Amino acid sequence: MQPGIPPSGFDAPPQGVEAALALAEHLRAQHAIALVDAAQVEAWCAPDAVQTTYVVDVRTAEEYRAGHPARAMHAPGGQLLQATDKYLVVQNARVVVADDNGARATMAAAWLKRLGWKEVYVWPFGRETLQLACGPEPRRYYALANLKVREIGAARLAALSGEGAVEILDLDTSLEYEKAHLPGARFAKRRSLATALAGLPAGRPVVLTSSDGVIARLAAAECGMPDRVSVLEGGKAAWIAQGRPVASGAESMLETPNDVWRRPVEAPGDPVQNMNQYLSWEIGLVEQIRKDKTVRFAL
Repeated sequence: MQPGIPPSGFDAPPQGVEAALALAEHLRAQHAIALVDAAQVEAWCAPDAVQTTYVVDVRTAEEYRAGHPARAMHAPGGQLLQATDKYLVVQNARVVVADDNGARATMAAAWLKRLGWKEVYVWPFGRETLQLACGPEPRRYYALANLKVREIGAARLAALSGEGAVEILDLDTSLEYEKAHLPGARFAKRRSLATALAGLPAGRPVVLTSSDGVIARLAAAECGMPDRVSVLEGGKAAWIAQGRPVASGAESMLETPNDVWRRPVEAPGDPVQNMNQYLSWEIGLVEQIRKDKTVRFAL
């Protein structure tokens, strides 16, 4: 942090803004980061573009909801750097980091450059007159419109479950399953759903669930059993919104919960010991980077 520059989310005094912008200009020159405008971003995101372009708004969630470029997804700058594999999935993609004046975007962009991302740009969209979108980040699932799956409402599923007349499979990650799942549901993985279905009593109807129903719909379409498998309409979110009960914990898992990486506080065992092991590994990374001749970090 620089003296006089408050954390994001607070109104900065004029001298703080000036200092932040000056530092940003220095960092862009140091790391060869160019500024871009809306016209350039639109050209890169054209339907016939051959290279993936990510547009990331790194301001606060409140600022994002108040107004953001329509093409921009939201990721706080620090989170973008710590979880690049979550936000920047395509290797060697072009990354446009956006904010209102370029200060915060430049800081994130400079670190992306250090991490080995070659094509990184800064878009200070607040300097242009643009029609901004408002609200939370929209979720776009282009494949869902053409899927034909059977759906079942929460009330009907609750009745069938109460009668013991249905099998419920939860296809969320194991972490999400442990946090909340429908009573009587079992954890299964989408990639091995066929195996899970084969292990259930023959002929019994099966309902698939997931947080918002998206993964469940995709899996139902893939399994090719339209007469047996249906999907909870609206997913667990709709179930919970109706005030219906949920269970928690690692109960009734059909498969080993090895589908996601677990943070030290989420891993089995002593959380303090897990955290100490993680910190030891993290501290040792610097020396490992020095020894590894294939690492491309520009530190």
